[in-house]
Amino acid sequence: MNDLMGKYNLADYKFIVSDFFPQELYEQITELRIHQQEAVIAHAKKRQQRKKLAPEGRLNILAADHPARNVTMTADNPLGIGNRYDYLGRILRVITDPEIDGLMATSDLIEDVFCVDYLYTLSGRNSFLDRKLLIASANRSGLNGYSYEMFDLTTSTTPEQVIELGLDGIKYLVRFDLADRDSIETMIYIAREMNKCIDLGLPIFLEPLPGRNLKDGGFELDKTAAALIKVAGIASAMGKTSFNTWLKLPYTEDYQQVSLATTLPILMLGGNSQGNPIPILVDFAEGMKAGKNIRGTLVGRNVVFPGDDDPLAVALAVNKITHNDYSVEEALQYLSQQRGKEMDLLQALI
Repeated sequence: MNDLMGKYNLADYKFIVSDFFPQELYEQITELRIHQQEAVIAHAKKRQQRKKLAPEGRLNILAADHPARNVTMTADNPLGIGNRYDYLGRILRVITDPEIDGLMATSDLIEDVFCVDYLYTLSGRNSFLDRKLLIASANRSGLNGYSYEMFDLTTSTTPEQVIELGLDGIKYLVRFDLADRDSIETMIYIAREMNKCIDLGLPIFLEPLPGRNLKDGGFELDKTAAALIKVAGIASAMGKTSFNTWLKLPYTEDYQQVSLATTLPILMLGGNSQGNPIPILVDFAEGMKAGKNIRGTLVGRNVVFPGDDDPLAVALAVNKITHNDYSVEEALQYLSQQRGKEMDLLQALI
């Protein structure tokens, strides 16, 4: 890791959201919500969808559903994600690039992105969301840090609304503490929701997390291979069919053993922001070699808040590891080449 740090040099670079996402453009979103919501919805329904979820069998998707679950912490700021202007600007920085497969977010954030895309097309350009995967995050009632965190029902969207808006899939989360009744009740509830998705032909992204309910508040994740193997087996059997279901599991040591727990495709998640991209690049490069069913990444904070670095450059480095089997050294070199590109993309919209 220390050797890699020597190859990672920001010099005096610092990503500034306003250089990419003008404040005036952000303020137009509220105006659209008040006065032109029907036009934005109609625009969303006209979006060109992919014919196939993963044409090459791998995916690199940006995760952005944290605020709805009371998660606002970045590496150095307890309320960093709570600044919607900064957060949305960083999301847009990533999702506007054609190489990134898609976005997983709650309904409000997907609508914010649709608003910007609507304005983008009014400028005469093609939608940056065409053929992207847009995955709706459904259950967010298990608020972070509270004793009822395990009881996590759907509060953001429904399978029917996902179909209505022409989105591409839905994500569910189940925290597993087998000694906690709320965990089992949530599992049963989510399995029923998954069956609705199956009936509608809607792809499912299921995140099963093992751990322990801290009765005085919060959930302690157990990221050992043994724990992940057990929940992978449980989660793979949820729903009346497992076809069209992808698992989302954190990377850990002995990930090869985790991959052997299921034949379902697995996307790796990243966890808390670590302030620079090297640890997550190392994890993902190792994880992609762990098994044939490790099929990519569904990662958020480590890409959106990579210290002072450019979120897009980090996302593209992850993308090369995911789709092209880049080594960490190759990914870091590519990251440095992509840093700061096309910063004027949205400037013409104001």
